[in-house]
Amino acid sequence: MSVDDICAMIALRGGNSLISRKKKKRKERDRSLKNPILVRNVNPNIQDDMVEEYFGMCGNIKSMVRYKEGGANMMHKFVIHFEKQTGQMAAIALMRKGAILAGCPVDVIVPTPEQLWVSAHRMH
Repeated sequence: MSVDDICAMIALRGGNSLISRKKKKRKERDRSLKNPILVRNVNPNIQDDMVEEYFGMCGNIKSMVRYKEGGANMMHKFVIHFEKQTGQMAAIALMRKGAILAGCPVDVIVPTPEQLWVSAHRMH
């Protein structure tokens, strides 16, 4: 039996289970980071738990990462992922009413994939 015959038999049976498991893990990881918001112009003196509490009223937060832009006195930004889309939508609605954190108005947007990539690849 040749290698091609073996590959054909695997394909007929539904594929390689190792490949299927890797694809399944990738899908689970991709699903776990859905529903993001980008919060910009955050006061650098604000504590992470204050941001988490503020946006936690919108929905359950799956992950939250702070990014520092420039020097110590420059404004910061957060990428927050909600468990459900309703949390993301509530955060956007909150922005429309004028979100203020630690006395500073902040921008809350649904980030593009490029904005997420740039945030993830800059220094924390």
